[in-house]
Amino acid sequence: MVSRHAGRQARGRPAAAVKKASTKKAVVAKKPAARTSKSSSRSRQTCAIASLTRLVSELGTEARPELASSLPRVAHSPRTNISMGSCFAGFGTDHWMAKTSEYLSDWWLSSKFWVEKEPAARRFLQGNLDCLSFNDVTATEFLRDAPRVDVLSGGFPCQTFSVAGLNQALGDPRGLLVAYVISYCAKNLPNIIVLENVKGLLTTHAAVMLEVLELLRRIVEPSDGSRAYDTFWKLLDTLEVGGLPQHRERVYIVAVRRCGRDRTLRWPGSIPRCSVESLLGSRKKLASLADFPLDDVTQKTARKNILEAMKNVMVKAEAQRRPPISYTPIVDVAGTSLNMHFDHCPTITRSRGNKLAFWSLSHGRQLSAAELLRFQGLPSSGLNWCISDNQMGALCGNAFTGTVYARVLAAALQSFYGYS
Repeated sequence: MVSRHAGRQARGRPAAAVKKASTKKAVVAKKPAARTSKSSSRSRQTCAIASLTRLVSELGTEARPELASSLPRVAHSPRTNISMGSCFAGFGTDHWMAKTSEYLSDWWLSSKFWVEKEPAARRFLQGNLDCLSFNDVTATEFLRDAPRVDVLSGGFPCQTFSVAGLNQALGDPRGLLVAYVISYCAKNLPNIIVLENVKGLLTTHAAVMLEVLELLRRIVEPSDGSRAYDTFWKLLDTLEVGGLPQHRERVYIVAVRRCGRDRTLRWPGSIPRCSVESLLGSRKKLASLADFPLDDVTQKTARKNILEAMKNVMVKAEAQRRPPISYTPIVDVAGTSLNMHFDHCPTITRSRGNKLAFWSLSHGRQLSAAELLRFQGLPSSGLNWCISDNQMGALCGNAFTGTVYARVLAAALQSFYGYS
């Protein structure tokens, strides 16, 4: 009787009321699913972090026997030969900065090895650096044969932590590659470790960053079992710290070997930046934006972005009562939405660098691979240019910013060696 009565009540309702009731019921049913999804995401992240910790343990964290006798004597002579190695070397920023940067001129730095898997990067490094090389951080010979160095640097793969990528963090095998770097450091105890990654490591995957810091802090001195490293991290923007007109925020992680004392790190502060025009090979501006050679822009998305950028420049110029051509805007023409800045370059990424996707509106042309290198504070001359311009653009987009890396390393050297 109850069921028939309930049925009559439902049949007696207006159709709209029945629909509203069913919709409400569906909404209520979805709420637990959302909570389950969040819980599942947290669970996956916990499992992934556990995988990172387990992999480091499996790879081994026991220091080489020859390092077990005593703590190293910290040298104070600027003529001390400080050896360098890099994982995921790419363009080899650390090695180039050791040779060319004014920020590192007080130290005698020498390249000992690099590790790189990508064919174009390997070809470039082999054509320019004369030192030991390894193909892959996961290869047995790397952890077995790579020599100890005083400074170990690595921009571990960022695609898994990037908001522009799939954001899978440790769910992508590339996200676990940092474990091999940590294992190398535990076995070889470099005096300084410099790691770099995208902003997403801090904003979206902070738990992963904290675990990387914790794993570095767990490394111990074999002589007495004390903690081997003090660790530091900071988000740095090339626009502020690099002295260059490119917006590029990256997380830097630095570990300095303690050797029985507490370490501090004085992070580099803001410095004046150079102008866009100072980095361009040909600095001749158009007489007017009306002279922009739109016929040279054949790709539909690029053309749309350039036209929208021109409109923005005209609006700003009218508001500020300035000639439109007085600005030096740089446009990333490859995005689905407009990405431009009036006095500096948008972030150069691997993807955009590979496409040479940056144009100067006021100069009416695409930026060259050599110019992109300059926006990254990297040498653009004196290179054995043994790869294509597009491949060079990709290496540039993946690289440390040269000036930022050099200033961070100088601070770390100051922390460990005590001289500048």
